[in-house]
Parts: sequence; structure tokens; C-alpha cells
Amino acid sequence: MGDYQIAGFEFNNGNILIGDYEILLKRDEINISVYLNETEDEDGSSDSGFNLVYLEENGGILTSKMDEPLAIKHSSDENINHYYIFIERFLNKDEFKEIINEYEKGNVYSRLSIWYDITIDNELESGSGMLDDFELYDGPAIDPAWFPPNLNFFKARYLQE
Repeated sequence: MGDYQIAGFEFNNGNILIGDYEILLKRDEINISVYLNETEDEDGSSDSGFNLVYLEENGGILTSKMDEPLAIKHSSDENINHYYIFIERFLNKDEFKEIINEYEKGNVYSRLSIWYDITIDNELESGSGMLDDFELYDGPAIDPAWFPPNLNFFKARYLQE
């Protein structure tokens, strides 16, 4: 969230490591969607008003409107731009079995890495990325009511029945 514009997002590579099992994130096997809300407030409590500005499925670009001009924000304007970037990789049955096998062996340590180039306010930031370590967990799921307001759109997209 901020007063900047993301004008480009280019996925390079990534992987998910679960125990000793690696799932490669290849561009032709993932879906990327970018949503934008130009009227978000400072705490990000809006869960509506998001528009799809980029959609890529299995390496093919279906929608690309990120570089279209955004409304000019004024210093007294409380609205900011809020982006959500979703990268989805759907697993097959064999991959699920491998993940279950790692869990049953006690290999619960996991890591996610995503590498991309991003253009923010007409400045290319190549070699950007994200690393996250986590552990597989079989306890109760996190209650979505606990999530902060800026995750309302995520909750509506993935956690609502």
C-alpha cells in the first residue's frame, strides 16, 4: 500500500521446499494476478474496489493494464493504492503424496522463494524477491477473524466458503 504505481511485474523463478521435496515454480505452470484498489484508506480496511490489472496464466498474458495512468493523489488525499499480487501453483495428486510423505517423516521445515523484476514509479527493480521459512502444521487453522483488515480481500478470495 502506498502512493506509488506498480507498472510491471515479471516473474523469474521460485520454488517451494517442503522437507526434502522441492516443487519448482515455473512460469508456464503458475498463474499470476495483480489487483489494485486506488481508494484504500491508511489501515487497508476496504475489502471491495479491487480491480484486476494483470492476469497471466501458464506463461500467457491475458490482461495487462498496470501501466495505465492512475489518478493523481494529493497530499490531503487519504486514499492510497493497495496492490495484491497472487502467484498460484496448483498441485497434482503425486505432489500432494510427496508432501504428506515428508510430513509423516517429520520433515516439516519448509521454505518458499519467489524471484521477480518489478517496475515501481517507472523504475525497474530487477532481482527482487521474497524468502519465507515455515513449518508444516496439523493443528487448528488460524481463525480468519484474527487477520488484520488489510487482508480482507485475501480472505474473501481464498478463505470464504
